[in-house]
Amino acid sequence: KSYNLKNNLDILKIKKLKLNFLLVFGWSRLVPEWLIKHVKLATIGVHAGIYSPPRSRGRAVFNWALIGGYKKMLCYAMMLKPGVDNGDIFIKRNISITQHDDIESLYLKNSLISSEFFYKIISNWGYYKKNLTKQSNNLASYFPKREPSDGFINWNNNVDEIFNLIKALKIPYPNAYTEYKSTKILINEAMPFEYYKKSRKKNGEIVTVFPDQKFLVRCKDSFLLVKSFKTSKDFTPKVGMKFISSSIKKFDFSKI
Repeated sequence: KSYNLKNNLDILKIKKLKLNFLLVFGWSRLVPEWLIKHVKLATIGVHAGIYSPPRSRGRAVFNWALIGGYKKMLCYAMMLKPGVDNGDIFIKRNISITQHDDIESLYLKNSLISSEFFYKIISNWGYYKKNLTKQSNNLASYFPKREPSDGFINWNNNVDEIFNLIKALKIPYPNAYTEYKSTKILINEAMPFEYYKKSRKKNGEIVTVFPDQKFLVRCKDSFLLVKSFKTSKDFTPKVGMKFISSSIKKFDFSKI
């Protein structure tokens, strides 16, 4: 009835359950304290970050890692507390982010690792409950929540920065997007495209349109091949069209 688990019917129904373990995966809300206390042995959650805890707590960590062009992440399982990703840690493992990864493949990697974490902890509970690593809140940092509007492309950025944003916001996310006049174009798939170094085209301008409607867009340092897009209006890409660029400032990863 309620995603935040504050509905009285939810509370009454869950409190009737006898829970030894509660596994939390992909739940983008804080688990309320009453529920954590109701669980007999442990509420176990998973998280990941571009840096070791207590850094890189917070929201959309896989999206942010792709946007920032990072090559690895640290996944971990923890004993959940009422705060934000501040629980004592059971187990940790690094995962790589390759040039082929996008948000879907990162989540698949995370689902496999998290499943292994849950199985190991529960099946060896006697060991893991005695070998928790306490998290300090010193130097804690938090990724902010992302909004669909944060996916607005700035064509004055380098092609790799734009490509990373598109990879991070592929379906099932709402996609990175651009605008031409009053038309919003959602881009689900694209790739950097080395064509020629010099061009008189402006950043955000369509350079070439192929017969299948794929098209090249000029970026700050190179070109982007847009392979898959959709719009709510009729839109046919044409050479010379210039997309509007976002004015959103780049995220400062040094704060994380």
